[in-house]
Formats: sequence, structure tokens, C-alpha cells
Amino acid sequence: MYFPSSCNEIHDIEAALVLPIDDDYDDVNADDEEVGEKLNVSDSRKEQQRMGDVMKARALILLAATLYGSNFSLVKMLGEDTPLSVGMTSTLRFGLAAIATSPWLFSNINQIRTNWSTSPKVAAVVAGFEVGLWNCIGYIAQAVGLKTTLASKSAFFCSMAVAVVPLLDFSFRGRTIHLNQIVGLVLAIVGVGALELGDMDFATGSSLSYGDLVSLLQPLAFGMGVWRMETAMRKYPNQAMRATAAQLSIVFLGSAIFCTFSGDGGIDCSQLKDILTKPMVLVPLLWTGLITTALTIYMESVAMKTLSAAEATLLLSTEPVSGLLFAVTLMGERLGSNAMLGSGLILISCIISTFDVDKTRKTLNKPSDLVTLPFIDGSCSSHGGSDSETT
Repeated sequence: MYFPSSCNEIHDIEAALVLPIDDDYDDVNADDEEVGEKLNVSDSRKEQQRMGDVMKARALILLAATLYGSNFSLVKMLGEDTPLSVGMTSTLRFGLAAIATSPWLFSNINQIRTNWSTSPKVAAVVAGFEVGLWNCIGYIAQAVGLKTTLASKSAFFCSMAVAVVPLLDFSFRGRTIHLNQIVGLVLAIVGVGALELGDMDFATGSSLSYGDLVSLLQPLAFGMGVWRMETAMRKYPNQAMRATAAQLSIVFLGSAIFCTFSGDGGIDCSQLKDILTKPMVLVPLLWTGLITTALTIYMESVAMKTLSAAEATLLLSTEPVSGLLFAVTLMGERLGSNAMLGSGLILISCIISTFDVDKTRKTLNKPSDLVTLPFIDGSCSSHGGSDSETT
């Protein structure tokens, strides 16, 4: 009777020992599941927030392209009402934009002066100067080319920046060009060609003129500007205002220098005074200077924190579509079949190009994709995300 009693006691001890262990194991599993659910919820919220940021950035670029489209009609109206040269119009436009954004450039100047060698604000200004230089080259090439080439051909050449940016990504950053992006690029170029060149007589204008060759600098310069702005905004995401102001100041200076030495008469202050007193001239100048230059470039800079330069330029290719709509509304121009075909192809290209973009978003956001900006101290990069933007 002794051993059975001992066996019972042993079983009781085992039961006492095993049962709590099983309970603890269940609790641990429950805790792991709870932590896993929280992590999944957190990841889901991050993904939703990221997609929300992407959609907002796309909306900003599309809105900027729409506003850009109004420039064609307003500049044409401005040219009909005034004898302003292309250089003078550009100088006034970017001068107004530079003046309006100058507080962004010079804010906290004392603090910047104290820590200029390591300040991300200084680095963002230098980045803005570089982007402004590239854009200034593009605008000057556009102005020189328009003297001997058709405006439609110039606009088509400018749209080729949509192909330049992916090539820069592929050559210098090693990014893969996906099939949907290639299809989108081809459709966008064909669409812009149908819009801008649909009514051209190729029998009389098939050869490239001097103006055409100069105009071909536009996609290279503007594409490089967008490409470098992506790098700057990913490195200094809180300095969009300052970089925008720096960019506009350089374009204004370049436009003023070009206007002075281009042989178009320079800046005539007496003529300028008479022109600026006319509401039909002042209103388009204010619109193109403040809305479709200062505001739109700032919108692009903000969007470049999230979007790649390749996607941004493709979305900006919708500018001729909005320009056509403004021309139909404001100028009474007729919508032809080639315009409808081109507009449809451009819109389809934007839809196709966004199919697989989100799959490469994590790759685009890796630090290894950042290219060091020239003339910027490398120590600045560690402060880019923590320094808030002030006005």
C-alpha cells in the first residue's frame, strides 16, 4: 500500500507542476499573438499613411501641372497687349516670384550665420541654387530657341524631360526601369507629340534648325533640375520653402542677365512703368509670377519628399492637356481630333505608370539612393530630418 500511495503523491506533484506550466505557456502564446496583432496594426497604419502621402503628393503635382497649363493662354494674351520681349516677361515673372518668397530665404539669418558650416538650412539653399541654375539654363534655352522655332516644337522638346529623368536614375542610381514605366513614357511622348505637333506641316519643317537644337537643351536642363530636387528634398525634407526661394532667386538673376545682354533692348524702366499701370498686363504678371511660378514650384518641392523624380515628370506631362483646356476656355480655340488623341494618351500613360510604382517605393526611400549634393558639407545630412522649417 505504500507504493501506490507514493505513486499517487507523485502524480499529484506532477499535476501541480505541469498545470501551471501549461497555463503560462498559453499566456505567453496569447501575449505573442497580441504583440503580433499590434505590430500588424502598426504596419497597416504606416502603410495607409504612406499611401496617403503618396496620393497627396500626386495630387500636388497634378494641380501644379494644371496651373502651369494656364501660362500658355495668359502669356499669349500678355504678348498681344504689350511689346514685352520673352526675356523681359521671364524677368518680371521670376522677379515677382523671388520677391514673394524672399522671406523664406532670409528667415533665421542670424542662426544660419552662426552655424553655417553644419546647418541644413545652408545646405538646402545651396541645393536650391543648383536646381535653379539647371532650370535657368532650360528657360534661357527655351527663350533663345523660340526666336527661330515654333512654340509647338519647343513645347514638345521640353516634354522630353519625361524620358531624361529615368535615364538619369538608371545611369547614376542604378534604379530599374520597369516595363510599365517604359510604356508610360512612350505613350506620354506620343501623346504630347499629337498635341503639339498634330497640325505641323512636316514637309516644310522636317529639318532641325538652330532654334530646334538649342531647344533640345530644355529636357536635359529641366530633367536634371527635377532629378536633383528629388535628392535635395529627401535629404532635407523640412527645407522645401528655403530651397524653393533659393531656386527662384537664381532663375530671376539668370533671366535678368539674359534680358540685359540678349539684344532685345534690355530692361526699359520707362516702358516698364507704363506697362505695370495697365490691369490687363498686371493681372497676368501677378498670376504667372505668384501662382504658376512661386506656388507651383513650392508644391513640386513638397511633393518631391515622397515621389520619385521620374514619376513627378511623368505626371507633369499632363501640362499640355490643361493648357489645351485653358486655351479652349479663355481663347476660344477649337479642340481637334489630334488634341483629343494626345490628351487621352497622356492620361493613359499616367495611369499605367503608377501600377508598379508602390512596389519600388521602399527602394526609392533607402539612404543609399541619396546622392551627395556638390559643395555641401557631408556633416549636414545628419540634421536634415530634425531641423524644422520656419518662415
